[in-house]
Amino acid sequence: MKRKNKVLRSERVVPFALSRMPIHYFRAMILVTGGTGLVGSHLLYRLTQAGKEVRALYRSESSLQNTRKVFGYYMEDAQSEFEKIEWIQADLFDIIDLQEAMKDVETVYHCAAVVSFQPSDKDLMLQGNPKMTGLLVNAALAEGVNSFIHVSSVAALGRAANGEFTTEKTEWKDSPLNSTYSESKYAAELEVWRGMEEGLTVGVVNPTIILGPGNWTSGSSKFFHTFYHGFKFYTEGQTGFVDVLDVVEAMLRIEERKAYNKRFLVVGENVKYKQLFDWITSEYDVKAPSILPPRWVMELLWRVEWVRSKLTNSAPLVTKETARTARNMSAFSNERAREELGMEFMPISESVKRNCQLYLQDLNEQ
Repeated sequence: MKRKNKVLRSERVVPFALSRMPIHYFRAMILVTGGTGLVGSHLLYRLTQAGKEVRALYRSESSLQNTRKVFGYYMEDAQSEFEKIEWIQADLFDIIDLQEAMKDVETVYHCAAVVSFQPSDKDLMLQGNPKMTGLLVNAALAEGVNSFIHVSSVAALGRAANGEFTTEKTEWKDSPLNSTYSESKYAAELEVWRGMEEGLTVGVVNPTIILGPGNWTSGSSKFFHTFYHGFKFYTEGQTGFVDVLDVVEAMLRIEERKAYNKRFLVVGENVKYKQLFDWITSEYDVKAPSILPPRWVMELLWRVEWVRSKLTNSAPLVTKETARTARNMSAFSNERAREELGMEFMPISESVKRNCQLYLQDLNEQ
């Protein structure tokens, strides 16, 4: 029995004369995975604004609302722009679904990923991220896709020595300190490089922590929700941050400049968590966090949260991995992105201001 994927727009009918022509003659479709997530939704907005023919994959009807919401941040008639996208309900772990979705596709932007620091999601991430990416790579090779742009993470890179910057050349090392998420993203990125060896033209971005609007209770966007409602504690660590608009810009520039078959570390600035939290609370005019918990308190806290999450069947506020990584002093270089892609990154203080304003806008509209 022939499979039928759900399409949220009338399918194009290719005239017979065109159907006899070589596929590269009329191929211009762009495919986006993870189009309902933070990066994917912003990428879709940029692509539709540029007049591109776009197809996006989704899992459930409810998840589409996030993309509509993101479009609404940047234009009044968001629905008409949203309707320009050909949405296809597909299983990212089904090779048949993926090959059908890649028909007539020129470029794939792979933004989908399992992102979690919950212990219960360990196997899902370790197996899911590389498997999903591997299947997409295989489908792209089978369908003759021209280019494959992959959203990886700095978590897939190695750790630089103390006082040094992590760069695209920092080598991965197996370590018990590696998080489950980092191991899964490293394995997923290996699938992309495997595809390159098999003839696929690829590009990879490795963002640091991404700041952006949309789902305020999930991922890094949760910072803006948490500190608006008051939070007393901070951590002494430092890491890289980047605005979601810059991540999307880097992806588009890889394609535009044909800067293929390499990775680009995407970071706006390296900022201490305390500084980030102070910027956020200043925008909200609320009290800044003032308590630095001792390490033993953080070690106790993640254990207490683990028990609480089991008893209440809810996600822990602090996990073993987040408690420990929040103390790290990390720094990342954006030199390659600036020199080869011509990137000029938004200051993180400006990104914080932008996102705080959008959060308050959403609150006022409730």
